[in-house]
Amino acid sequence: MLFISIGIFASALTDSQIISAILSFIIILIIQLISTISTLAASSVSSFLSSKMFSMDAEKVSKAVEKVSNGIKWLDPFSKTQDFRYGIFSVAPLVFCLSGALVFLYLTYRVLEKKRWAQN
Repeated sequence: MLFISIGIFASALTDSQIISAILSFIIILIIQLISTISTLAASSVSSFLSSKMFSMDAEKVSKAVEKVSNGIKWLDPFSKTQDFRYGIFSVAPLVFCLSGALVFLYLTYRVLEKKRWAQN
């Protein structure tokens, strides 16, 4: 349901079906690469905070890097729904995916309302 709502949102943004499909593909690809993105962000935050501009000790830098990495990984729907693949039902991943779908459906509604009022 989350990915379908992403596709609907991309379709609402543009009038072309091909551009909509490409935009949906890019958004879903970014979602699939969240774990890689979190690793890259953690390394860049680590090198940025370890620079001479900031006088932070190694413990504070590692805590900041861990928080950034965990914050980005929290957005990964694949890691949250991994238990579903093993047949384990949990409410938290269901609520996460449902709320993500509702966010994209709300954004779709807002885009369509903006287009409707812009035509008048």
